[in-house]
Amino acid sequence: MSAKAVSASPRTTRFDDRAFILRALVEDEWALEYASEELRADRHIVRHAVGENGLALQFASERLRADRAIVRRAVGENGLALQYAAEELRGDREIVQGAVTSEGWALQHAVEALRGDRDVALAAVAQNGRALEYVARQLRRDRGVVMEAVSQNGAALEYAAQRTRNDRDIVLRAVSRTGLALEVAPKSLQDDKEVVLRAVTQNGLALRYASEDLCNDREVVLRAVQRSGMALESASEELRGDRDVVLQAIDENCYALEFASRELRRDPEVVGRAVASNGWVLEYAGKELRRDRNTVMTAVMQNGWALRYASKELRRDRDLVLMAVVQNGWAIEYASKELRRDREVVLTAVVQKGSALKCVPEEFQSDREVVLRAAAQDGQAIKYACTELQDELRPGNESPEEVAARASEELAKMRATFSTTSGFEATFLCLRQTFIGLSSQDTANADAYQSSIHSVLALPESPPWCRGESSKAASTSCSSAAGRSRSASEKSSRSIAAATETACLRAAVREDSDTRRPSLILCSAGDGACSSSAA
Repeated sequence: MSAKAVSASPRTTRFDDRAFILRALVEDEWALEYASEELRADRHIVRHAVGENGLALQFASERLRADRAIVRRAVGENGLALQYAAEELRGDREIVQGAVTSEGWALQHAVEALRGDRDVALAAVAQNGRALEYVARQLRRDRGVVMEAVSQNGAALEYAAQRTRNDRDIVLRAVSRTGLALEVAPKSLQDDKEVVLRAVTQNGLALRYASEDLCNDREVVLRAVQRSGMALESASEELRGDRDVVLQAIDENCYALEFASRELRRDPEVVGRAVASNGWVLEYAGKELRRDRNTVMTAVMQNGWALRYASKELRRDRDLVLMAVVQNGWAIEYASKELRRDREVVLTAVVQKGSALKCVPEEFQSDREVVLRAAAQDGQAIKYACTELQDELRPGNESPEEVAARASEELAKMRATFSTTSGFEATFLCLRQTFIGLSSQDTANADAYQSSIHSVLALPESPPWCRGESSKAASTSCSSAAGRSRSASEKSSRSIAAATETACLRAAVREDSDTRRPSLILCSAGDGACSSSAA
């Protein structure tokens, strides 16, 4: 039997081959569990086992668990092995000192007398401050022991005696290490500005334990939200309506918008800055801004799923929905019923994310081109297609990669015979370039849009007839239109949304009756200028 088979054996199985167990211990530090009673009493084997894993002491014979040398070796490797030592050794000062130096928590397994030994207690809390919980009661009133504990872990303040919890220096040390230790500080110190400032500097969320007066102190609240934007929840109602405080909170964590005052959740600049960081927070915007096209466009370009929180009117806005599904195909789930039946919107969605096929009406799940485009992007999307197309593209147990390859081949055949939706690739190319152009206009928000841009750039390439010089022309036209808008837009948190409103490109495809190849007409809504490039 292989040594590796030891750990796979039933727990009741015991092995009495000494050489075999020694080999097994090299590969599995728990192998002593499967040794026979005779081998568990073998000093050489047990010494080797606890040297690899101190907790293996639990499988040693009772005699060896009382062997001082064996136990010292075990607790040196893992202090918690002390719990398996014989009672007389749990009262051995040298053994216990070694254990708590390795792992402070081991103090809980020492005899009561040693828990009251100051040197042992200091060694334990120096390794793990929370070991103060197991220190004898009289030592929890000892200023030196408690100071050592909170210096290692501020949360140890919870286990200090009431007298030491009232010690300002100890509390200052504790909250400097762990801000949330402010929770167990006395109320008088929760109203001490220096203590609270120290706490919120370490962890902004400690503001929740500050006194009511300090939750209304602008300096304290600003310090807290700079460390953790969500600390805004604990600020006073007055400061949740303070524009600078809220903007600082949103810059740290855009979800802090949820706790801003009603007035500021209706402020275009405040909400614009939040949704530029994460479109999901559109959920917390005022109803007026969820009906505002600029704000919603900014949100869906950062996260297409933000369309979920747009007003019903904007979920019927074709250009806005197209931008949402270019960012995330799944956003089609929140489009209006009419647009979920719009073929171009559906194609755009499944090309961006094949699994968006799940969210489209049944007729498209039976549409050969739609299914092929979805499966080419994500082979697993085939499970959302009609049975007939599933059988065609996955007749056996093909992997998603094989399904995607087959779908790409079938799609290429359709293109060769001009059987695909006329001009879709050119239109999608323009949408993609528009998205990239608009989302990169404001350098202040470049990072916020980086992931969106990456996801769009990762889409399948356009077919050969939509690449090369014509593709460059379309890209140049899109970029120049976006550039014209950029020069006119303000350098503020609303610049992207404003640019979207004034320079959202419209792609129209016209058929050349001779070649059946579409030409791309690009128009800037702002100046009416158009340029045409043969696709």
